[in-house]
Amino acid sequence: FPAPGLGVTAVDADTMFTNWASDVNKLGTNTIISIFEVDYDPENGLTGLGTIKYELNNSLNNPANVLLDYLKNDVYGAGLTDDDLDLTTFDDMYATANTYVSYTTSAGVGGTIPKYEINGGLSTFQPVLTNIDQICQNSATFFTFDAKQGKYKVVPNRAATTQEKTDAFIFNDDNILGGITITEPELYATYNQMDIEYANGDAKDQTDTVFLEVPSSPQTTFPTLNRAANEPDNKLDYRLYLTNDKSRATNLSNIDLRQARLGRSIEFEADHSTMIVDVGDVVKVTSVKHGFTNELYRVMRVT
Repeated sequence: FPAPGLGVTAVDADTMFTNWASDVNKLGTNTIISIFEVDYDPENGLTGLGTIKYELNNSLNNPANVLLDYLKNDVYGAGLTDDDLDLTTFDDMYATANTYVSYTTSAGVGGTIPKYEINGGLSTFQPVLTNIDQICQNSATFFTFDAKQGKYKVVPNRAATTQEKTDAFIFNDDNILGGITITEPELYATYNQMDIEYANGDAKDQTDTVFLEVPSSPQTTFPTLNRAANEPDNKLDYRLYLTNDKSRATNLSNIDLRQARLGRSIEFEADHSTMIVDVGDVVKVTSVKHGFTNELYRVMRVT
C-alpha cells in the first residue's frame, strides 16, 4: 500500500499476484498483506527496505476471547473445537480479566480499566504452546488439561472466593498417606527485584520498564515480604509481549514477585477418596504434625 501523498493508487494484492485469484489453495483468506515497491537509488540511500511499523487493531482484547479464538482457529491457531475445551472455565477467565481496577495514567489522571487485556501480536512462527503461554502469562492464568473430562481448561490466578473456600476439599490425617514433603523458597533462589519490559502504548509502543523491589528496610504493609537478614539482590528480568499498559504490567509483576517469595509447595500421597480433586482446585490442608489448620493451597499437579 503506497504512503499517502505519493499520488499512487493502491493496488489490490490479487491484481499483482493473479495466481492467488485463480488458485483456490492460495486465496490468502483473512490474511493481511502489505506490498512495498522500492526504486533502487544508491545515491539517495534507497538500497533496501528500512524499518517498517504497523498499527494493528482487533475487536478482541479480553484474554478469554483472545485465547478461545487462538485455540479454535485452524489457520493460525491450535485448531481445537468446543468439544476439546471446558468452556465454563473461560467464563471465569473472562470475568476475572474484565474486573475493573483503579489506575493512574502517565499524565497523573486516575480512572478504572479492565484488570487484564491482550494488546500485542503473536507470531505464527512460534509453536502453538508458546503462544498459549504468552496469552496466559499476560493475563495471570494457568492453562491445563483435565484428564477426567479429556478437555483443556484455564485457571485464573486469583484469590479464592468465599464460596470456593467453603467448598474446598479438606486434606487431613484421615486421607493423607505417609508424610508431607514441604518445599520453602530458598534464600538464594528467592527473587527480591523484578525488571519487566513492555511496549508502552502511551509512548508509541516504545519499550518501557517496570522495576519492583522488596525494600531492604522492614516495612509493615506486607511484613511477610520483608527481606531476610543479609539477603543478596536477586533480580528477575523478562518481557510482557502482549501488555502495553504500565498499570497492568505492574500488577502482573507484583503477582510474580509476591508468589515467588511467599509460595510454599507441599507434596504427599492420599487415598482414593481424594481423586475428585482436580488441578487448579483450591483445597484445605490440616496436619497436626506440621501445625496446619485448614491452610489454603492451589493444586498444581495430580498424579
